[in-house]
Amino acid sequence: EDGPGIRTTIFLKGCAMNCLWCANPESKSAATQLAYRETLCKRCGKCITACSFGAISLVQNNTGKAALKINRDKCNICGGCVYACTAGAMHLYGRTVGSDEVLDIILKDKGYYTKSGGGVTASGGEALLQPDFVAEVFRQCQRMGIHTTLDTCGFFDPFAWDKVKEYVNLVLYDIKLMDEEKHKYYTGVDNDIILQNARTISESD
Repeated sequence: EDGPGIRTTIFLKGCAMNCLWCANPESKSAATQLAYRETLCKRCGKCITACSFGAISLVQNNTGKAALKINRDKCNICGGCVYACTAGAMHLYGRTVGSDEVLDIILKDKGYYTKSGGGVTASGGEALLQPDFVAEVFRQCQRMGIHTTLDTCGFFDPFAWDKVKEYVNLVLYDIKLMDEEKHKYYTGVDNDIILQNARTISESD
């Protein structure tokens, strides 16, 4: 559930929480990450040839079968192996984009938003770890009459809310647990700032 109507959801990488049940673990780190799906790999070696940093090699695993090994210290996340892999075994999670690029994608579906009462949702990770970006995208959306929704876990600097609140139509506030000790155990952080941010948002316009 990411808000009313047909929507485009922008998933922003980076989250300071470490929930044991996290459904999007690839969004925890703010950095672009290289993922390897061993079950799709054909061991053709195209990725090894494409990697100019020597970060990928073919080795024998403990069962004696050929397996791909990625040296993460050598990998600079250039994406060469991803483009070379015809089997889809290599994938980059996350990329750096500007607000204009995101808006171009959003505008392709503006007709759907208008007819369904939908719009754009910023989610994550935690969207308010990148408040300037969210504020700019939402500002442009509202200028064009597109509904905006912020999907947040509430674990963010209170000043981040000040940057975006003028451009937010709806907030989906995902409080994980009310009990402080359980919250800390299951998410890695206490919930003081989360509950305070919830009060601040509920008292806003």
